Amino acid sequence: MSEGFDNAFRGPTIRVESVTKTFGPITALNEVSLVVRPGTIHAVLGPNGAGKTTLLRLVAGLSAVDGGEIRTDSVDRGSTRTAYLPEEPALYDYLTAGEFLTLARHLGRRDQDNSRRDYFLDRFELRTASGSLIKTLSAGTRRKVALAAALIQEAELIILDEPTNGLDTAAVIRLKEELGRLRDEGATVLLSTHILDFAAALCDRVTLLNRGRVVFDGNLADLPEFGGRDFERRVAALLGI
Repeated sequence: MSEGFDNAFRGPTIRVESVTKTFGPITALNEVSLVVRPGTIHAVLGPNGAGKTTLLRLVAGLSAVDGGEIRTDSVDRGSTRTAYLPEEPALYDYLTAGEFLTLARHLGRRDQDNSRRDYFLDRFELRTASGSLIKTLSAGTRRKVALAAALIQEAELIILDEPTNGLDTAAVIRLKEELGRLRDEGATVLLSTHILDFAAALCDRVTLLNRGRVVFDGNLADLPEFGGRDFERRVAALLGI
């Protein structure tokens, strides 16, 4: 059983208001609005090129909007501890897996108690890799190191871009458990995923993007039934695929 956060806290509310982002002639996001509520897991779904990664990078503060605004309920947005896992994370090849998690814990401004590092090494079956240089690890193991590094920070805002990519079944199950724990302890989680079953099993709210526009935003229960079809087909119907 995992320990809780170092201090009691409440994750932020994220307000995306009429946000537009362009790359030359391409409009990646067009008047996108949504609210990510505190203590919830909010999934962004959509086909390739829908604007999911662009949206997550904007919320993480890694890119600037061209129009509209992204706000939190904090006076100082920079004071919110944010953990961000990109779809293709870059790791320090000449650190060991254990050293990288220690560094991530430090960057997250958390205590340096090794029990937290050891917990995540065990949770994601990284114990045997803990003393190995990251450059020597398999792609799947590197992915688990990157995911553990994002979660070990136990940030108020956790942003994950396609977090299940490259994970085996056991790691996906543990990811669900850890995200559920973090949500229950107050974190705000925003993630993108192409695995609809993962979103249906875990997420409180979803935003469907298609060609840079929001086609649905709300609770899973509010998705149109479309004749009683299952979740996957209901999403596909809304996206027109």
